[in-house]
Parts: sequence; structure tokens; C-alpha cells
Amino acid sequence: MEATQLLPEEMIQHIQSFLDEKEAARTSILSRSWYDAWLTRPNLDFSDFTQWKCLPFLESAFVKSGRKTLQRYEELNLKIQSFKLSLDDSLEWKFDDWKYGELEDTISVAIEWTKKAINLGATHLKIEFLREGGWDVEFLLPREVLESEFLVGLSFYGGTIDAQDHKVSWSRLKSLCLDRVCIQGNTNIWGMISMCPLIEELVLSECNGTCDHNLTGLEYLKVLRLMRVKIGEWLLRDLSSKFPRLKKLTLEHCTGYDEEEIQICSNSLEFMSFLHEGRMKTMVLSFSRMGVSYIYGL
Repeated sequence: MEATQLLPEEMIQHIQSFLDEKEAARTSILSRSWYDAWLTRPNLDFSDFTQWKCLPFLESAFVKSGRKTLQRYEELNLKIQSFKLSLDDSLEWKFDDWKYGELEDTISVAIEWTKKAINLGATHLKIEFLREGGWDVEFLLPREVLESEFLVGLSFYGGTIDAQDHKVSWSRLKSLCLDRVCIQGNTNIWGMISMCPLIEELVLSECNGTCDHNLTGLEYLKVLRLMRVKIGEWLLRDLSSKFPRLKKLTLEHCTGYDEEEIQICSNSLEFMSFLHEGRMKTMVLSFSRMGVSYIYGL
């Protein structure tokens, strides 16, 4: 018997998690144990666009395979750890019959699968809607995600968040990445973040909304990346009191602060990257930790 057949299921699934979806699927032919491990893997990734070649979308191999997989997990009462879903508009350029209804169907499936992932116990979510001009039909992050108390990591690209009628319950969230996300209605993105007391990594890129909320209680934050977002001057002047464990800070083309003079103070910072469009007369940096790596660019 080969050594690969003697590995425990948890180790096999751990190995499969380092492979992309296609490569991991190929390992199922190695032996029955590898096949079973693949069928019950805790990390689901629906990002293989090559399966979208059959229209209409709801009858595509991509949708059929995804629904069959999720149904199997539900019937066997299996739990998952992570769920990734990537959608793009590539079909719109490849097929002349790509219609508005297809976009609606795409969003409907995405919402359905995201809800199922939460119900299956997913603690890490990565949802991506990749399109340069934005989707004609918006993807609204489901209530089940906003109210998930077990969510540890969330990466959301190209969708919409409307939390004004829902309670955000991200008490265990450690990593949050929002990229090109539309914050709808009276939702305060910074108020949402303040509800994440354990957060260690925060990435915001091209999200609407101003950093005018007095963030408190983020004592575990270690990585902060803000790109093309509006921030307030108060955020940078005393990073130590707001984020006492902050080690890496990235600011790229942000607005909302005095563009001629900026003050950044921190006792814990080890790396900082600052990119700014326009002329800045004065930059005051105060770092108590020696050997801080610093990058400044225009």
C-alpha cells in the first residue's frame, strides 16, 4: 500500500487546500481515501470560469456542479471552514445572448450559495464580483453574513452592504477586506468595524463613506490598509491610543485630511507606506520603535 493511502483524511484535505480547484480535484484519482477526502473537503472554491461555457446560466455545468456539491454537504450534515465564490462578466463578451435576466440569475445563485455557506458553518468567506464597469444588478451582502457570530475572515469585492436594518454581529472577525464595495443608505462602515473587537487586519479600498467615526476598542489591529477612501485627520494623529498593536500601515491616495500637512504618530508601527497625489508641504512622523521601514511616494 502506498504511503499516500495511509494519510489521515484531515491531512489529505490540508494538502488539497493548497491546490487550486482543478488540481485538488485531480488528486481524487489517487485512491479511495483521496476521493472521499475531496468529497468532504472543508474548503469550497467556486471560481472555475471554464465551466460557464453553457448558457443559460442556470443550466450551466458551473451551477449544476455547485448546487450538487452544496446539496451533498447539507444531506450529510457536513461542515465547512471556508467558502470562495468569484464571478465575472467574461461571458458578456463571449456570448451575444447574455441578457439582463442572466445577470439576475447570477446574483440569485450567488446569494443562495452564500447563505448556504453560512448555514454550513463557514468561518471564512471570499466573495468577488469582478467587473470594471460595475454590475447592472447589485449583489447585496445577505443578512446571514452580517449576523454571523462565527465569521473569522471576510473578503468582499464589488458588491453592496446595507446594514442599517440589521445588527452586525462580527464579534469573532479577525480579518476584513472590502474592495470597491458600495455602502448603502445610512450604513456607517466605521460603526460596523467598531463592532469587531478582535479584528487584526483591516483593508478598505475604494469604498464610499467617511472615516468620521471615533473608532475604539480595536486593540488587536495589526495591519491597516486604506486605499482611495476618505479618512479624518483624527485617525492618524494618535495611532497608539486607537491601535496599540498596529505594525503595518498603508495609505494610498486617501482624502479627507489636510493635504498640506499630515501628522502620524505610533509607538508600535514597524512598516508604513504612504502614497499621495499632489503636493504636501509638511509631514510629521513620530515613531518610538527604532528601525521603522517607511515608503513615501507621489
